[in-house]
Amino acid sequence: MAIRKAPQQNKAAAGFLQTVHKFFVVVELLMGDIPERGLFRQPMLEKVLAPYSQIVQGTTFSLTQHLSPFPGYDSLSAITIPPVS
Repeated sequence: MAIRKAPQQNKAAAGFLQTVHKFFVVVELLMGDIPERGLFRQPMLEKVLAPYSQIVQGTTFSLTQHLSPFPGYDSLSAITIPPVS
């Protein structure tokens, strides 16, 4: 809703739009959706959303190269439910 209400062509609201789009991308990913690629190509957002674009590419293609800074990370440990005894 905030994205639609903010002025689109005015650079006075550029920081606000950038922040709102960051939150939008995070919420989309948490909901299991992949944001549109065109969002990351908008001139006002391209530089700010570059890290988020890499995360989206990682979820789209392969997480292995994006998890390399975390050696020994076991993604299944976060979702595995221990057996009830």
